[in-house]
Amino acid sequence: DVPQEGIELIKSFEGIPDGDPSTVNIDAYLDPVGIWTIGFGHTSMAGPPVVKRGLKIAKAEAGRILARDVGRHEGLVLDDQRGAAAE
Repeated sequence: DVPQEGIELIKSFEGIPDGDPSTVNIDAYLDPVGIWTIGFGHTSMAGPPVVKRGLKIAKAEAGRILARDVGRHEGLVLDDQRGAAAE
């Protein structure tokens, strides 16, 4: 499992852009390369939810999506690190 410090580090780099900070919802947005993104850097390529214009989620949901995305991909990162260490 990724330690909470790692999750907080990811959050610090990703941030949560929100077009209307007066609401409790977080809006989907186009990232700098034109990919629909929501929350802490979640895109449809990472799995559900599918991100598209008009999608809104609560900040707590953004945290759950981040935890799921990290859990889904942490094995790939660890495999890459092990391979690099062996070289």
